[in-house]
Formats: sequence, structure tokens, C-alpha cells
Amino acid sequence: MDISEAFDSVLSNRVKTPTKWFVCLMLREQYYGGPEEGGWYGYDTTLLRFAEFASKEAAWDAAESVKRLAACESSRAAEEFNLMCLCSCDAAEARNEDVDRLPEVGGPDSYRVIVTDTLPKKINNGSRHYE
Repeated sequence: MDISEAFDSVLSNRVKTPTKWFVCLMLREQYYGGPEEGGWYGYDTTLLRFAEFASKEAAWDAAESVKRLAACESSRAAEEFNLMCLCSCDAAEARNEDVDRLPEVGGPDSYRVIVTDTLPKKINNGSRHYE
């Protein structure tokens, strides 16, 4: 018997399914990637907060409340983004500038919730071919 088998036999009464579940609040930030082929966009995803739960069911129950929070914050972020774009256009028009010459912007942030048995280990940055 090798060490792996011996380990398994010594711990034969262990729990074989995860006993920790995480509710994770993720931030999704849209960025403008460049003007190629009519313009393209990507996303960066960042783990903002997490909470640990003893069971999958408890995590999913808690996630429902966080999903409502994420939806409200995503709506607020979209409204702020739209207002910023409107103010930029109004300012350009007040200066008699062509609004088509304003720089491209990425887009509004959004929030999402995931339930997982392992925490995301790193930030998921979108691919930027110019880096």
C-alpha cells in the first residue's frame, strides 16, 4: 500500500464532500479594448467580499439576499455611468466640440454573486492584446 492509499484508509471516516461553502460578491468592470474591427470590450472580475457557510443550502439561501443587493448596486452603477456620459456630451456641446471626438469609455460596473466550495484565488483580468 502506498502512502496515498494509507492516508485514505487511516481517514476512511472523513467527510468526502466540502464542508465549507462561500458566497462571493464579484465586481465586473468593463473596459474598452481598442478601435480594431469596430471596437471591442472586455471585462475584469474581482472578488470584493465573501462569507463562509457550513452547507451548500445555507450558502444558497444567503446568496439570494446578496443577489438583490448586487442587482441594486448594478442598477445604481449603470445610472451613474449614463449620467457621466451625458455630462461629458453636454460639456462637449457647450464648447462646440464634436461629441464623436470624445474618448471611448468602458461601460458601467456590475456586480454578481457566486456560490462556490473554493474561493477564487486571483483576479480574473480580461485579455488586453496591447499589454
